[in-house]
Amino acid sequence: MSKSFEYPIDIDQAYYAAIGQVTARWAWLEHRLSILIREGFRLDKAAGRALTSGMEAAALLRTLQVLVKGSWIDDQTVLKAVEEFGNEIERRRKRRNALAHGVYGPETKKPGKMYRVLMRSADDILSPDGDPISVRDLQTLASELRVLQERGLMITTQLKQVQRK
Repeated sequence: MSKSFEYPIDIDQAYYAAIGQVTARWAWLEHRLSILIREGFRLDKAAGRALTSGMEAAALLRTLQVLVKGSWIDDQTVLKAVEEFGNEIERRRKRRNALAHGVYGPETKKPGKMYRVLMRSADDILSPDGDPISVRDLQTLASELRVLQERGLMITTQLKQVQRK
């Protein structure tokens, strides 16, 4: 049985801030994937940008898998770090997409409890269902993404060092 939700124009400002932090950190990680692809394939910036231009996370992650599986990176430690980094991003991709592309609002029968309602497919729209979501849930994901950003910087430095020899 479908639930009934309210879809207010404005939600608590804390949600906007937390959603924004998740999406900004995710955009940075997508950019970092494009840099790893460029460096891994030993492309100059123009060629790397041409290759990855317009790619969303799923395509970037598939391209990173090709890089890893094709053994383009000679250093096995760095190769493993790049692979694990891609896997960590992939593990968070579905959750990030649900949070960034959801519609937020309370259920009419449980006002005060905020839900994230996914509205991407016909089934979602015809029979909406929601996940209770708190600002803290969003902040937790943003913190996880922040850790990945730090790892991404470290791995990029390592990759540049081994690929540019």
